[in-house]
Amino acid sequence: MKVKEFIKADIKPYAVFEIFGEDRHLCLLALEKIKNTFAGNLPDINVLHKSFAGVQMKDLLDELKVCPLGDLFRVVVLEDLKTKKGSKQDMQAIENYAESQEYSSILVLFNAGETSLKINGAFEVDCAKLDKNDLTSMIIKRVENAGGKISNLSASKLCDYCSCDLARINGELDKLISFCGKNEIKDGDIEEMVAKTIDYQIFELTDKIARGDKNGATEVLFSLIKTEKSLYTILGILYNTYRRALFVSINKDKTDGELASAFGVKEYAVKMLRVQARAFTPRKLKIIVDNLASLDAKIKQGKIKDEIGLEIVFFEILNMI
Repeated sequence: MKVKEFIKADIKPYAVFEIFGEDRHLCLLALEKIKNTFAGNLPDINVLHKSFAGVQMKDLLDELKVCPLGDLFRVVVLEDLKTKKGSKQDMQAIENYAESQEYSSILVLFNAGETSLKINGAFEVDCAKLDKNDLTSMIIKRVENAGGKISNLSASKLCDYCSCDLARINGELDKLISFCGKNEIKDGDIEEMVAKTIDYQIFELTDKIARGDKNGATEVLFSLIKTEKSLYTILGILYNTYRRALFVSINKDKTDGELASAFGVKEYAVKMLRVQARAFTPRKLKIIVDNLASLDAKIKQGKIKDEIGLEIVFFEILNMI
């Protein structure tokens, strides 16, 4: 179930819930929903958090047999799932528990930032980022509730700057509402006060390249180099962007929906990738992807400094426009 529907729904108990998806804030909201629904009276007693990295399956199963006090169920939250690869026996034990008909504890697999583990019998809560239209409406409503005003375009810009990450949007919105008070929040306020995410800055960079704005692209790159602590992060995002653009360019028969499903992104992101794909031939995109992969190897081998290598590859890309 999508988290948007899950938070509004009257949820039934399941032996195992799995919360997964890229928006950690939404994952936390889903977790609070489960805890409040099934162990809201005495959470200090009936809610337990355990790390998968340090748990033995036998101990976990014993913990799940403990009866609740003053609530319908105990809620046992298993975190840090990506830090340890569970054995087949561990996963089978969780699946067996998920199919239990009688249980006193609910096991929550908290898998924020990851894809689903596909546990048979588990109730899945998909916490992918909310649709931009939903986020824009939420921003407008929240600002109006605070007595202020924001246009649809400005709310959309805030979403873009925050890469549609709900936790980041909420934090930046707190700041903007405090600063603007009852006055309208305008584009200039957002541009001045909201820090752009690295993902949005890379989007700006590749978008300016695709549109032939060489001066603008150069300005964005040098700003990134100056402010970003890890240039390796820039390289990784650039590689993924152009690799996806290459995939789009050689799969013209696929719809935005099919590509979005393949990439695990929203359809809006695919539309932006099509802009990148139209700016280059598939052959040129393949050269860009290969050059970025080669730079990655050279940096790891100590053959070139990351800043110099990034600038060289960047100017090579500009020269292909």
